[in-house]
Amino acid sequence: MELMEYTKTYQEYKKELDAVLTRTAEDFVQIGYLLKVARDTNVLAESGYATVTDFARAEYGIDKTQVSRFISINDRFSEDGYSDHLLTSYKGFGYAKLTLMLQIPDEINEVLPPTLSKAEIQDIKDEVDAESKVTDIEVEIEKAEAAAVTDKPMLPPEGSPLKRNLWQLGKEQEELFRKLWRICFLHTAFGNKNNAEIMDVLIPQGDAVYTVRIPGERRTQIIVNSDGATIVNLKTLERSKYTEDQICDAVRTIALKIDLVIVLIKHISIISVGGEFQHIGRPPESGISAAEFLRHSGDRVIDGRRFFKLTVACEMPFSDVSCLVTGFLDIIRESFYVLRKHDIVAETACFCRILSGLE
Repeated sequence: MELMEYTKTYQEYKKELDAVLTRTAEDFVQIGYLLKVARDTNVLAESGYATVTDFARAEYGIDKTQVSRFISINDRFSEDGYSDHLLTSYKGFGYAKLTLMLQIPDEINEVLPPTLSKAEIQDIKDEVDAESKVTDIEVEIEKAEAAAVTDKPMLPPEGSPLKRNLWQLGKEQEELFRKLWRICFLHTAFGNKNNAEIMDVLIPQGDAVYTVRIPGERRTQIIVNSDGATIVNLKTLERSKYTEDQICDAVRTIALKIDLVIVLIKHISIISVGGEFQHIGRPPESGISAAEFLRHSGDRVIDGRRFFKLTVACEMPFSDVSCLVTGFLDIIRESFYVLRKHDIVAETACFCRILSGLE
């Protein structure tokens, strides 16, 4: 390869590189550029070094691997791929993060926020690597199994990638779903739509990256910040962008759907009207055992179903319990899509009956 002519002397060149190495982390792209200059021009002719790797090792203790990494970072993240200026979209990442990002596709890198930690970027890289090992045959088998599921709550809703993947996120992270459910319920009850509260739950630190996988489909990353969200398919690298309003509307649509309202009764005397088990007709139809549900506190997502729990801790006539639940459903009836019947579960008896008007 013929060396290009370089206008500066070796001393001027070395002084410039010395200055760069003592500056901030973002100047690593300039280090890569200057190492490329040493590789591609005749600037080392008067130095006595035969190659850029010999020069970097002797003068700065930079080994061959590091030289290659600096140059690769410049190739990937500098303006036009051969410049001493870092692309604006990658400012703030630092050398360690960009080193990891060399192994992540540009389609994902371009939408990652610089506030992510090195560990978080490592997790993203691991997810990308894991998805690359999943074969199309495995996905097709999983898709066939998912298609055989007849229980609607176990399958994602029809709609946009945003809606489907947020649904899966709620299924996988039930604590997150509980927080969103409560916010959306209060918004509906009081006629208030405060996007900020929903976004605070989704991105408590200002940015967040969630990885989900809908059965029978490829892994997807939901990259959220104050500007909106980007959904990226980790296999095809297809991207979909959404605004904050679209995110919050999708969250409300998903969160304001519940599959079952369960009332936990603290005292057996509540149902002891005319006989201890007069009102017990059959086991609950919740799809889970009462004992399993009682091991959890608060509202839950169990086996993909959304459960809202009302706890009656004081003694009251059984008819008043019915009025309590009926009144609650009157508040939320227009907002909730109720898929299953509503049961009362007695904590002691672990049986239930269907309240009148709730069938």
